[in-house]
Amino acid sequence: MYVLLCGYPRDAGARCIKSDKGSIVCGPEESACVYINDVVVCGEAVPKQPGAVRYSERDQAPESSSEEEESRSGYVSPQLTSADGAGPSAMMYRQLGKTGLRVSALSFGSWVTFSYQFGKAGASEIMRAAFKAGINMFDTAEAYAGGEAESIMGEVIADGITDGVWHRKDLVICTKVFWGKPIVGVNDVGLSRKHVIEGVSESLRRLQLDYVDVVFAHRPDIRTPIEETVRAFNYLIETGKTFYWGTSEWPAAMIAQAVAIADRLGMAAPVVEQPEYSLLRRDRVEVEYFPLYISSHGLGTTVYSPLAMGVLTGKYNDGIPDGSRFTVADYAHLKNRTLDGSRFESWETLVPKIRQLAELAESMGATPAQLALAWCLKNEHVSTVIMGATSVSQLHENVAALSFIPRMRPQIMKQINAILGSTTSSADAVKDFVGEQLTSLGLS
Repeated sequence: MYVLLCGYPRDAGARCIKSDKGSIVCGPEESACVYINDVVVCGEAVPKQPGAVRYSERDQAPESSSEEEESRSGYVSPQLTSADGAGPSAMMYRQLGKTGLRVSALSFGSWVTFSYQFGKAGASEIMRAAFKAGINMFDTAEAYAGGEAESIMGEVIADGITDGVWHRKDLVICTKVFWGKPIVGVNDVGLSRKHVIEGVSESLRRLQLDYVDVVFAHRPDIRTPIEETVRAFNYLIETGKTFYWGTSEWPAAMIAQAVAIADRLGMAAPVVEQPEYSLLRRDRVEVEYFPLYISSHGLGTTVYSPLAMGVLTGKYNDGIPDGSRFTVADYAHLKNRTLDGSRFESWETLVPKIRQLAELAESMGATPAQLALAWCLKNEHVSTVIMGATSVSQLHENVAALSFIPRMRPQIMKQINAILGSTTSSADAVKDFVGEQLTSLGLS
């Protein structure tokens, strides 16, 4: 019989393998495949790294060493334990777009929490707990807390290395450049060659690192030629300051232009985008970027604000709790835009929908946050979901969202769409958008 795997039928030009029982399994050419509970799964569908997988009685364990087997599969044994220390982490790992870099499906960000809500001690406790839970990607930016978020993260990383909690190679550290902090000169902002190189050098100093794994262009810069920006990020790669570069909240057309310029110059193109994505903010990720996902270059996504600044948890339904993000003075504009309806929709119409989502989550045995995170992770074009947390218990609650991904079946997705109304992008809308954009973006 023929088995369809990850949407790759046998005649789609994909690589097909024959199992020991004679069935044929097809997957993308670069897939890594293993048996789990009598089913062959590949690539990002593997819920655990092979070191944590037990072979069924039907399948013989490989005669080669575990190291050789893992090398062939493309995955490595988890060096992390579960949150309770009882065994291997259940964290999922996904490819970052079409790169060889593997990132945890959930990652940890320092946007509002570091410096604003806690200092080094709190950051250390949560980052160590996140790593223990299987998270390997940690995100920050030169703009967060005026650079203080990078400084705190750098101290935590250094202490973790000293204490033997992790090695530098175990971590995927990401930062972003655009808004230099503090902005004291006319060239301390933007994506000029000067600021990209100087800004990242300052970020590395604050992080106490020789390199970061990914640097993002935090926003598009309409005043700087894209070719200058492409060359600047390639200089960072060539000089060993980063391995990859990406964009954040760039229009699809600008990303495509950067890719075309990089191709023409024989340089590294942006491989990942960091957009906002949640049940309340969908079109850019689901529609606008779709042509980029299916292009030859592909595009990874490290999505942020999956809980819509906490709105989807329901914590603001009856007021603003003390210590919540909406109490942070520097982000009052986000609170105001949310409550006045300009960020999502009228607060009076949004709250009843949030309550209905909470009821749906409860019927599944999940919290509202777990439902929202699992919904984001259901999207195959999401490489990792960046989450925040102010306590270890909140972190563990969020990580437990992984167990609800298999339960995000079509009927549940339809219920969610029905609750939220027209916030979803239909398949026809995606198809129409792709038809219009493929040629104009030069990706056909």
